[in-house]
Amino acid sequence: MLSDAQLSKLVEIIATSSALTGISGQAVDSICLAGSHARGEATVYSDVDIYVFVADVVDLNSIATYQLHEYEGVLLSISITTIERKRAELAHPETAIWAVPGLRQLRVLYDLANPHGLSPLGNLRQEALTFAWLPLKPLADAYVSKQLCGYAEEAHKILSSLHRNDVSALHYATYGLLFGLTSIVAVGRGLLIESENRLFQLVQEQVGWESDWSHAFRRASLWSTAIKPPSQGTTIEERAQASLQLYVETALLFADIIKPEHSAVIQTTLKLIRQIT
Repeated sequence: MLSDAQLSKLVEIIATSSALTGISGQAVDSICLAGSHARGEATVYSDVDIYVFVADVVDLNSIATYQLHEYEGVLLSISITTIERKRAELAHPETAIWAVPGLRQLRVLYDLANPHGLSPLGNLRQEALTFAWLPLKPLADAYVSKQLCGYAEEAHKILSSLHRNDVSALHYATYGLLFGLTSIVAVGRGLLIESENRLFQLVQEQVGWESDWSHAFRRASLWSTAIKPPSQGTTIEERAQASLQLYVETALLFADIIKPEHSAVIQTTLKLIRQIT
């Protein structure tokens, strides 16, 4: 964890030189504290998340926009972006669920207002504070339908791996399907995620802890309230089958918004899953 004095020193380094980020301080418009430190949830092991907003003249394709550094004995995570690029994230449901709460919880450490006294960062944060999900609902529905169709491939990989008794492939596809379907539900239900650490918990809370979806999720993920789950338990084959059931439950959650162009792939996949479960 960093003290206010250490943070002030860090801000000075970023805002006046290229020593840490490789970007001239003259190109830096704003610097913010994010993540667990901004939320007041940091531990001694937490990395320090810093957002650096730079002028539009900076070519983000030519620099490392995500950097890790050791600084004053802590892990420093620096994300470099522009106001407009961050604003664009608010227009897409799959990025808005992360960007909105992220902007709302930022702690501004340095902000260079324009000559009229207006702050582009302040305007962007206001947009996040007044953000409404309803205008993005049609885009979210389209995203969910397309993603469900796309993740049919992962389901087929699991079916094939079960048939071949391919343990390595089962592990890979099960993890992919587990995370992918959870993200689909988060977008489909418009959940605003303050921390990626709470994604799995928030989705289960939203669909219901005792829902068929959550039961399938917990079987597939070995979700446990214990920090160290038992060494003996569900096999990878059982977890893989649970992840297939999770695909079924996710499709049921969004059955009314599946688009015609995705329906055949999804329905065929559901039929194949039901034949073995």
